[in-house]
Amino acid sequence: MLNGPVLDEMHRAQRENVELITSIPDQYFDRLEDTIAESWLAGERWEQLGERLGDIAEITENRAAFIARDQTSKMNCHFNRVRQTSLGIKKGIWRTAGDGDVRESHAEMEGIEYEWDDPPLVEGVPLLPGEDYNCRCDGEPQLDLDDDTSEDLDDPDEEESDEDEEVADEDG
Repeated sequence: MLNGPVLDEMHRAQRENVELITSIPDQYFDRLEDTIAESWLAGERWEQLGERLGDIAEITENRAAFIARDQTSKMNCHFNRVRQTSLGIKKGIWRTAGDGDVRESHAEMEGIEYEWDDPPLVEGVPLLPGEDYNCRCDGEPQLDLDDDTSEDLDDPDEEESDEDEEVADEDG
């Protein structure tokens, strides 16, 4: 079961994302929020979530599928940010789905490095990969091997050279 920062982020993103859905009457929001959370915890695919949303809100199948894909992408975006930043990964590289359906403004972001805490501007709006409506982009972790934490690691080549010197002294 999820706990800690990922669960907190799930609840925050869940509330925020449900508020974005304006085509469904207010009386369905709570039920919708619960269904999205249950679907995530059960590990369901977006197609299954789409079916459940269609049943709840009595909305068209296409609209339900759109909402399911959109919400799944947003949740993945926020989970990736929490997971990566909790591991000390501060930067990501924007990756698109790499097909003809990628919108032009997102295609321009392909390969761009960004900071998780300072999203890049996409059409003048700060966005992380997967955060825009129906976005299929993803944030690839960018490891900074030059940061201060890497200095604490032992260099395996250094250890080998010290051992080689000791063997040479014993033989010599």
